Amino acid sequence: MTAASQSEGKPPNSNCYRVGIALLTALMLATLPACPFTFGDDLVLSGTAYHAASKAPFEGALVLGIYKQCRSGFAATTCFCVRTAAVRTGPDGTFRFPVTPTEGKPWLAIFAPNHYLKDAEMPLAEVLRKRDKSSYLGWDLWLATQDPENPDFRYESGSDLPCREPASQEAAEAGLEFGKAINAERARLLQLLVDSARQKPMTPKDKSDIARMEYEIDVLLLGDAAAREKQDKFAQRRAMFRGCRFDFDPQSLVCCFGFVDTSRTPLLAEILKKEKIKFELEKGSVCVRRQDEERVGELQRNTP
Repeated sequence: MTAASQSEGKPPNSNCYRVGIALLTALMLATLPACPFTFGDDLVLSGTAYHAASKAPFEGALVLGIYKQCRSGFAATTCFCVRTAAVRTGPDGTFRFPVTPTEGKPWLAIFAPNHYLKDAEMPLAEVLRKRDKSSYLGWDLWLATQDPENPDFRYESGSDLPCREPASQEAAEAGLEFGKAINAERARLLQLLVDSARQKPMTPKDKSDIARMEYEIDVLLLGDAAAREKQDKFAQRRAMFRGCRFDFDPQSLVCCFGFVDTSRTPLLAEILKKEKIKFELEKGSVCVRRQDEERVGELQRNTP
């Protein structure tokens, strides 16, 4: 950010190296070395969190520092998280993290309920190349308010959570707590989308999208294994069967519908009563006239 924009409290723009999250990560990797640092331990990375709309400092945001180490191989260099630390921004929106001799500066992530990371700003390229105190000043983060109909899930400058190789359990704790917070927020926003979609007429694609989002919510809140187990149980409960036998009499109840989970069959029977469709219960299924087959099949698919 230029001196002029700092004094005026303006948001970053293309003339002062406003960058998107992916570009920020790439530049961070490109401009700082993977090998251990040789300077003292008095360097600090600092910045300010701002409201993107009001340009005011953002108080109470949770800022996470993700410290990494890099390992060079024959084809590429791989960097991985070894430690996390977290701070809350005060009334002035500022945050500070030490720059260590072995880990260098941290990658940054930020979270505040009902907000997302819209932009991030760092010093100019020539300042970064110095790798002195000036290189670690002005790593500013800009938070925007979520649109519930079109949520954005950007909170960090790289996909580094949870820590892949933490130095200790304590070293990973801040990242784990941060991950729980953003997972709960993502689940909340997805649930808003699901609830909104259910209030409107739905196409088969809409239903598929809702099922996908509900599964993602379960993964975020329960974890992969528990979400898969819940999905399997739900699929078993939703399993249906239907079949018709031949009969010339149009009043014969020759088409039978039911569920593998027989506790759901009475629910379908109650729906048929309300629809005034003739039926009889038979061995855990409901049997109807052939002329009602298509309508009953639709009702069966929509049985809770």
